[in-house]
Amino acid sequence: MKAWGELLLPKNVRVRGIYSTALLFLLRSSGFQITDPSTVQMERFNLENIREPADIQIYDRRDLQGVIADGDIESLRTLKRVLSSELRDAVFNFFPYSVEGIYRGVVSGTIDGGESLLVDLGGVYGRLKKEELKDGSVGSTVTVQVVRNSYLIDSPLLTTKLKISGSNVLLIKDGEVRVSSKIVDPDERRRLLELGREVVKEGWGITWRSSAQGKPQEDLIGEVEDLFREAERLSQDYEGPKMLRPGFHRVSIEFPRLSKVALDELRNKVTQTIKGHHYYKACGGYVSAAVDMAENLLARGMPKENVENTFKSVVSRVFPSTGSKVKIEHVKTDGKTLNLGIAEVEVLEEGFKLFKLRRLIRGRGVYDGLNAVREKGDYAVTETGFGSWILKTSYFSKEGVFKGAYININTPVEVYPRSVRYVDLEVDVCLEADGEIKVVDEEILQKEFENGLITDFLMENARRTLKSVLDDLGGSLKERNPQEALSLLRIDRFVEGNPNLL
Repeated sequence: MKAWGELLLPKNVRVRGIYSTALLFLLRSSGFQITDPSTVQMERFNLENIREPADIQIYDRRDLQGVIADGDIESLRTLKRVLSSELRDAVFNFFPYSVEGIYRGVVSGTIDGGESLLVDLGGVYGRLKKEELKDGSVGSTVTVQVVRNSYLIDSPLLTTKLKISGSNVLLIKDGEVRVSSKIVDPDERRRLLELGREVVKEGWGITWRSSAQGKPQEDLIGEVEDLFREAERLSQDYEGPKMLRPGFHRVSIEFPRLSKVALDELRNKVTQTIKGHHYYKACGGYVSAAVDMAENLLARGMPKENVENTFKSVVSRVFPSTGSKVKIEHVKTDGKTLNLGIAEVEVLEEGFKLFKLRRLIRGRGVYDGLNAVREKGDYAVTETGFGSWILKTSYFSKEGVFKGAYININTPVEVYPRSVRYVDLEVDVCLEADGEIKVVDEEILQKEFENGLITDFLMENARRTLKSVLDDLGGSLKERNPQEALSLLRIDRFVEGNPNLL
């Protein structure tokens, strides 16, 4: 494991969630200092209970397929360098707006059926509830703040109820005087409440942070006065769009199949870990709970092979079987997840080494790259396998006439209880019904690599996979028709390792 000598000063990091043990092992080995550790973290790593402010805060994404990291931009770039050195297929999306940043925005229209205003922040468009703005006409300007729990990369939630943050105090528009619940001393709480009522201005509220405890009154008053001067500056009638006050930066990090495997290995250096730990934890619900039970048995000394075999037999019942219906989650490198529809599992080999999905095509149009018309009644058959770098999807008319195929290049495929998931690496091979082969969107793959969304490893594997697909198809088409040639493109040649999980 590489130690990062360029970390001139330790970065304080706070980590929570299902990936925390593995990430803490990696980050500590790379020079980070752990702050605000949980009880379990202190026990596993023999940590001191340091409560210094965090340069980076890391926590689970809502879909459990990775993490969100908040912090200053240089700290997040350092985090990316460290993680990408070990997590080969991780995908990094830096948010193009400042979380909790205050902007002068320009109303550009409505969204959500007219319930929200679309506000231009300067290349990024956010959503503001219409009820928060009296004049919501197109072209009008408004001072807004990006809400902390904005998780959509290109469409933040906005509010006109500003929060102006200082070291010890938070000014809140139309708020009340409050004291952090972490300050438990009754005399200190009474002192801060009284002080807040003395210095607060009409139309604002004050929340004292835990760091305000014990601070001299004159220092706290001085900070409040500085923040109110900042509030006065922000109230001026600026032209937009422009950022008036920065907040913090955020990056969403996707952990596809190989990253989860690497994280399992890191976690196992610290505590007993079943094979596939992070993959199963990302399933949530029943499967996640079963992981905890299995690892409790490991901690009691039960043989690992016995525990893992019993675990797989218990959880296998919730995974798809022949005839099951699953969603196809086509995840883009920019963070968007496209649901390609509900498919039926037609063929299934043990452990999902190979499976075929059939889905009905809805709507009319054209199959891009195939020079074929999309018609009502068409259907698609997708063939792939657990851990495969490709999906083969053939399109047919309702009479069963072959219309062409896409060979999608992606991160190794994962199978979940109700879905099949992968990250699309953009470049596709199109096989037309007459046997012509086309490569599409290779320039998008290159652009995303240059923009730092994907790792060197992903770029190299996408190119290698593309070459193998073209070589195999090209060779087969010399002697066979397109459907036959496609059938000879073997999925097992594109599987990364032996999944052996399901």
